[in-house]
Amino acid sequence: MNKLTSTLSTLALLIVGASSMHAQKRELTLKELAARVDPLTVKIPHISTWADDEHYVQGALLVNAKTGETSPYKYPPTILKHNNTPLENMLYSPDSTWIAYTKENNLYAKEVATERIVQYTTDGSESILNGVASYIYEEFLGRTKRAFWWSPDSKRLAFFRSDDSQIPTFPVFNIDGQHGNLKTPRFPKAGDPNSQVTIGMVGVEGGAITWADFQTTGDQYFGPTTWTPDSKTVWVQWMPRRQNQMKIYAVYPASGKKSEIYTETQATWADWKEKITFLKNRPGFLIQNTTSGWDQIYLYNMDGTLRNVVTQGKNFWKTEIVRVDEAKQTLYFTSYAEKSTRRDFYSVKLDGSSLKRLTFGDYTHQVTLSPSCKYFITRYSNMQTPTRLALVDSKSGKIIRQIADSKSADFDSIQQGKYEVVEYTTSDGLKVPATIFWPVNLDETKKYPVVILTYGGPNKGLVQDLWWGGGIGTYAHLGVIRVILDHRGSGHCGQKGVDYMYRNLGKYEISDYTDFVKEVLYSKPYVDRTKIGIEGHSYGGYLAALAVTKAPEYFKYGIANAPVTDWSLYETYYTERYMDTPVNNPEGYKESSVLNYVDNYPADNMLFIRHGLVDDNVHPQHSFQLIQLMEQKVKPFQMMIYPEFSHNFIGPSMNASNNDTDRFWFRYLLNREVPVELLKKAW
Repeated sequence: MNKLTSTLSTLALLIVGASSMHAQKRELTLKELAARVDPLTVKIPHISTWADDEHYVQGALLVNAKTGETSPYKYPPTILKHNNTPLENMLYSPDSTWIAYTKENNLYAKEVATERIVQYTTDGSESILNGVASYIYEEFLGRTKRAFWWSPDSKRLAFFRSDDSQIPTFPVFNIDGQHGNLKTPRFPKAGDPNSQVTIGMVGVEGGAITWADFQTTGDQYFGPTTWTPDSKTVWVQWMPRRQNQMKIYAVYPASGKKSEIYTETQATWADWKEKITFLKNRPGFLIQNTTSGWDQIYLYNMDGTLRNVVTQGKNFWKTEIVRVDEAKQTLYFTSYAEKSTRRDFYSVKLDGSSLKRLTFGDYTHQVTLSPSCKYFITRYSNMQTPTRLALVDSKSGKIIRQIADSKSADFDSIQQGKYEVVEYTTSDGLKVPATIFWPVNLDETKKYPVVILTYGGPNKGLVQDLWWGGGIGTYAHLGVIRVILDHRGSGHCGQKGVDYMYRNLGKYEISDYTDFVKEVLYSKPYVDRTKIGIEGHSYGGYLAALAVTKAPEYFKYGIANAPVTDWSLYETYYTERYMDTPVNNPEGYKESSVLNYVDNYPADNMLFIRHGLVDDNVHPQHSFQLIQLMEQKVKPFQMMIYPEFSHNFIGPSMNASNNDTDRFWFRYLLNREVPVELLKKAW
């Protein structure tokens, strides 16, 4: 008996030893980290379209959705630029018989069959834009310079005519060539005059232009514009300069007369409707608003009377309509509702009944719906689960076939840090999420520095429960805690949270961020409180600079990329919707300015300010005014100007800017130089 026990014990030790050896995981080498390739995952197909209800397209293959069998796929022919003519803002008519375009700020169309050209406007100039979006209009027309729209029957065009003559210019200097060049685009800064926009409608063959019956002058904005499916009216979205109200008008192209269809009023600011979904069988339209506090969908008759509320019972946010199956009276949509960090796919009857979640599990889903809504493909993941693809039955929500899994064969053999979504409570009781990537082999007896990544603009949350690629790369393997941080106005708290930001940009963001530091980071004995950094771009650059100057006791180091430093220097539309005008809110502008807090900035903190010289969005003026003040007050900082970069840091200097980032964090958080293996080479 004793011999048997001894033998069993020996076997057990051997088994445990073998299991321990088998379970031992390897660390990634510097060479692997420098390659910036995620060894935890493999590439899986990107499926963006269906060929029919039983087949989807994967690259050059036609795939049977249920069986996975493949065959070659030939894409339908596409229409190219007519005779390779360089046409600005080119757009084919729905029936493909005409090409509308702009040239020298006038609107034209060319008949495809005959190459006959029709010119609709003749007064285009540097300050008069026909069919071309004025600078600030690009933002809410879908980030495009095109400001004209074909009617569905291809018989008419609607277009914006913008008079920018009263808008001040701002110099943008380019160093290219022997003498460089200076551009002076028109850029209305907070409180400046705006574009004067009128709306024209014209037949495809030309002739007299009908002008919509709106004031030709005044403080107003016109937003996304669309024709009704019957081509009888143009639906124009309108706001006063205050932006607290949004109206939709139906405009008649023959007379220019208008009738009000829809009105939405908010205590703070209203949002444009990026999409109006029209119904054909029983004419009406679907539209979203947040007046209930959350992002719900409503069904209206074509005259603007409310038919019924379609979604209710959940705190929907960032809702997007995917498809309407009118035959089955069913609406399909995505939204963040089960959790504010996870997107799901739902169906609901148009009368508001039979709401159903079609996606599954604790994942974030991105779906592609088949033509008749029979199936959908979901691309899903969470913080612990690499991305997968699955075919799902749209009626039952049951998985029919797992298509692909990005989890690599090496996944379980590589050492990883812990990744998680945590929730913190603001000082006044709101719940807000953050994403934390803890270092590999975290030792609670040691101290670890922190880098917080943020954007922070109103209703622009970054925190999502999805696969981020194994701990955001290099830093998790080098002993740095990485955090993606949102605040009350990022959307997780609905309209109530977003509204806090009105006339107070910067105030609650920094307050919430410091609450996170105190509640979450300071609760961990292994967090080095003296080495907490923050980094962001654009609005995120603003918050990084503001955190290091306004709350320097919590944020010792920062990288501010292309930062806004004073909202009076930024453009009218974006700034005033959140801040009102400088005349109406002088104290708010002062309190939100980074320049107001330079005196707070201590000598042992370090802010790294970076800007593109040809940035025509957030002008280098922002950074220059900040460093001028810091120099006058003898404050330490670092500065890097990238001559080729506009607002986005894209171009041959990208590798240099990435190296600059690494050098800064290595020096101030890790107290050492960047290993040569990690530095990127020239393009």
